[in-house]
Amino acid sequence: MKPKLILCLALIFLPFVAVFVAVNFWLYVSFGSEIGAIFVSPTNPANKVSFIDNSFRSRSVLLFANPRHKKGRLVSELIFENRYNFSHAQWTKDGEVLVCAFQDWEGKDQPVFGIAYDFGNDKIIAPPYEGTEFKKIEPSIEKLIATHRGLDGSQIWLNQITNRLSLWQVPSGEHFP
Repeated sequence: MKPKLILCLALIFLPFVAVFVAVNFWLYVSFGSEIGAIFVSPTNPANKVSFIDNSFRSRSVLLFANPRHKKGRLVSELIFENRYNFSHAQWTKDGEVLVCAFQDWEGKDQPVFGIAYDFGNDKIIAPPYEGTEFKKIEPSIEKLIATHRGLDGSQIWLNQITNRLSLWQVPSGEHFP
């Protein structure tokens, strides 16, 4: 009697389990495997950056630098809750520096350069605390831009970042979450 009951219960619940597994798999493929974009320097293909959409419930974008022959390195988070939001990123003309501009949440001010990564010196230029004092470090970033012959004409916008990157293309490195 008990084996028949177990078999009946298994036949009843098996379709529900199969549907549950299928839905979870679909959610993983739809949301979990598409998480960012890689951009290569227009003049130096050895220099690459990865923008990773690290959000599930709230917007969070991380910037990683991927210099040749080195592990991926977390540069900064790009969306801050306290005041600034990512506006765009731009390479310098020689392709050795990527700079990120930020707009305040209210859109009152012009975007300011608040974060940069110098591939030649493997150096992050950013304020000590996330989303603070961008205007104080902007002159040092502008000096770095001038040293590298100015900015390339193209810009990387947030909607380009959301073109998505497959899970197996995620940068590897000690700092990657």
